[in-house]
Amino acid sequence: MADNTDDNRSRTIAVVVILLLVAGAAGVMWFMGGNNGDDKTDIAVLDTPEVEPEEPEPAPWEEPAPEILPPVETEPVPEEPEVLPVACAFPGDGFVQTPHGFRPTQQFVEFDPPEYLSGYSGSSLPLIAEEDGEACVSLTYDISERGRPINVQVLDAQGRGGMAGDYADRARTALSTRRYLPGARNDKPIRIDNNFLMIRFGN
Repeated sequence: MADNTDDNRSRTIAVVVILLLVAGAAGVMWFMGGNNGDDKTDIAVLDTPEVEPEEPEPAPWEEPAPEILPPVETEPVPEEPEVLPVACAFPGDGFVQTPHGFRPTQQFVEFDPPEYLSGYSGSSLPLIAEEDGEACVSLTYDISERGRPINVQVLDAQGRGGMAGDYADRARTALSTRRYLPGARNDKPIRIDNNFLMIRFGN
């Protein structure tokens, strides 16, 4: 009986020892396996390159809308008063050049008319005042045997602002500068009456 009891104890102790060895081996393996995993994790983390975050693509450029400014209010320009032209219409058709001493109602005598040489050419003369707009003076005169204007008469003068008299004086002065090749009859210089001239003043 004693032998059987000892055998049972020996078996039990052997089983316990084997179990302890297996448990110890399992613990060592578990411990070693856990450390290796941590090392691998650390190595993997160290070996993995850092990935920089991708920058977002810039939005396409759009031209800014033009700034709309409020309309600038301009000061109204004062309207200039309308300057009506002077009616420069004088009767000139009734003046017929004739040799001195003859009139259109008498028998016509053939002659060579005078020819303009120099002096006032008939162009418009400057105004005395800009606001006058226009002025006109009509004159009658004779041309002497020497080709000079004589017997100058103002038929009519029209101007603004009461300046008609001043324009008439200027017209006489301009006419006095004229020089002619005198009229002739049978190659002899003669005086020619009833000449008409209208002088305009303007800008």
